[in-house]
Amino acid sequence: MAAAAAVSRRSTGGGAGVWRRYVAACDRHGGTPDLPVTPEKVMGFALGECLRGMSTRQLPDAVGSLLRHAEEEELAMGGWTAKSRRRVDGVVALLCEEFPAEVIRARPLTDEVLRQVRAYLAPFLDRGDRWALMWWALLTLSYAACLRSIEYLQGALTAAQISVVTLPCSGRQALCLDLPFSKGRRNVRDGERDRVAVPRRSDADQDIDAFPAVQAYMAAVGHRIGVSERALFEPRNRTTGDPKDPLFGVYKYSTAMRDLRWLLHAAGVADADAFSTHSMRRGGATLLLSIGTPWKSVKRIGRWASDDAMDNYDARVAAVAAEASSYLETVAQGHWAGRLAAR
Repeated sequence: MAAAAAVSRRSTGGGAGVWRRYVAACDRHGGTPDLPVTPEKVMGFALGECLRGMSTRQLPDAVGSLLRHAEEEELAMGGWTAKSRRRVDGVVALLCEEFPAEVIRARPLTDEVLRQVRAYLAPFLDRGDRWALMWWALLTLSYAACLRSIEYLQGALTAAQISVVTLPCSGRQALCLDLPFSKGRRNVRDGERDRVAVPRRSDADQDIDAFPAVQAYMAAVGHRIGVSERALFEPRNRTTGDPKDPLFGVYKYSTAMRDLRWLLHAAGVADADAFSTHSMRRGGATLLLSIGTPWKSVKRIGRWASDDAMDNYDARVAAVAAEASSYLETVAQGHWAGRLAAR
């Protein structure tokens, strides 16, 4: 009974998510039991968080949450002294110095994953379920246009910012997005906007084309292209569980992440928790580059400010990154020991 209660406690609370990542890291590296929580395991966990792509700006909070969770839940801890705590703090500080501040860890969306999701959603789409229609439009549109999450969440994108244009090169209709969000010196207040034409898929890929997906969703919820000022993507009211409840509010990042991973799990996508709202942008950029789209064109489509920023979204270099991570893991302990001794 006591063991069951401990497991139940560990599954909830502010540090529960960090705890689950810690347990998974212990299992992944040689099957080391997660208890007792030792300084060595915590340092290994911190390195693993960096290698999997956590922003080092979040790393101190993640380690702190892990230790607080262990103490609050009265989990077994061993080897902790004032000196060992200083050593852990020193390792975290070194990691923050030596790893990039921003590393994209999201697994890229692919055509195969999109089709897997489409197969799961098919019966819901056929009967006009608005949540399914919304998520299918959100996935296909943000994937095709390499959208930033800020450009389609939190009420950022409305039907008034969307138009239908005819592309001169192909004569085909396409969606055109009028995006007011830009990084750097440009912002909403200065009136500058990015206009993005969303490319249509080939005839063989019509099942994952954003154009019909967005049209079907907008028709179902009463949006009018070029007119409605309501947020385009709105979560369904889940307080009553009634699927007929009207859509309301806007999508917050945390809510969208939860719903995205739930959808991927339901669709049977492998390692669904590795995906995030960055996955569509990273997957779209990788797809464009893999089919031979010029680098500068992809950079313009994705509205990246620099080549370095865009590099993080090219998933084709994942094998190189994995090899580098393996090397870092091999030499890290000795490297840190030397650096810490010099301090």
